[in-house]
Amino acid sequence: MLDFGSGFSRIAHVMRIPRYWIKRGDTDQVFHVISRIAGREYLLNDEAKQAFLTILRQHEQFSGCEVLTFCLMDNHFHLLLRVPERPKVIPAEDVLARLQHVTSSARMNQIRSIVEELGRLQDGTALEEYLNGFRRRMFDLSFFMKDMKQRFTQWYNSNFERKGTLWESRYKSVVVENSPPALKKVASYIDLNPVRAQITETPELYPWNGLYQLVKKRGSSLDRLARILGEDSGAAKSSRALWIRTYLDHLYAIIREDALRRELEAGQAVDRRGKPRNTGRMNSDHKYFQKAEDSSSDSDTFSSQSLSMRRNARLSDGIVFGSRAFLMDWKNRIARFINPL
Repeated sequence: MLDFGSGFSRIAHVMRIPRYWIKRGDTDQVFHVISRIAGREYLLNDEAKQAFLTILRQHEQFSGCEVLTFCLMDNHFHLLLRVPERPKVIPAEDVLARLQHVTSSARMNQIRSIVEELGRLQDGTALEEYLNGFRRRMFDLSFFMKDMKQRFTQWYNSNFERKGTLWESRYKSVVVENSPPALKKVASYIDLNPVRAQITETPELYPWNGLYQLVKKRGSSLDRLARILGEDSGAAKSSRALWIRTYLDHLYAIIREDALRRELEAGQAVDRRGKPRNTGRMNSDHKYFQKAEDSSSDSDTFSSQSLSMRRNARLSDGIVFGSRAFLMDWKNRIARFINPL
């Protein structure tokens, strides 16, 4: 069944579409990726989350993929992952430089020796075949997830005296339209995950999501936010600081609206005259209830009101997420995949 609602929507699971077909390496794509611990056990403590984040960043450096934002929970994680178009040429020196991020010193010495030996033999074909084994693992969603999760599993099992698989079945991946409205909506959903789970009232203070990295550490995180908001990453510092405020106000608006919605549903958010009152689980002077305009210039389809704090199946269980035009394009592509003649 294909589901196409108004504005944002999804293509429901009509069948399992092969990932090699969805991500073919010939175009720049973004994915919302979710993976859970086997049995949904709460195994990821702070030490494990820090190790996971370190490994995640190392595999970013190797693969060429870019984590726009993320959220690590005790039994699962979310990534908003950009997989750039694969370069037509990846020089040997670039391959070796990338490998250093995910390879031990002893193994790197072995790899360099092989490359040097093949170079001395002037066997260009053998050298390229050897390097292509590494190149294939770059700019690819499936290899990124496989390599990163395997490496973390090895770390976890070694440090916690555990054996066997750590992850539950396949990871989920939703193709996200590479446009600011779609990216902002999915990023908000990911960054608000700890608030939705009632772990914190303030998303930027949760240390294991992209928002915390953005607010506390800045750095390359601002370039990631620029991509989400569709801003110029080369803008002046004053403009870059405004991006953070704008994005935080957007998140606060979502939380404020959700608190009011919940009270309205419970019949508690009205005064004696039956008019909505601006209260919630938090005090009315809390910063969430301070006036904060949603600065988005997008249509109402993409406003904060359209994003519930509740789990959104369109963002986690679908195949494709984006504007109607984007969905219709993917509907036609999937139709050709199912019925190629």
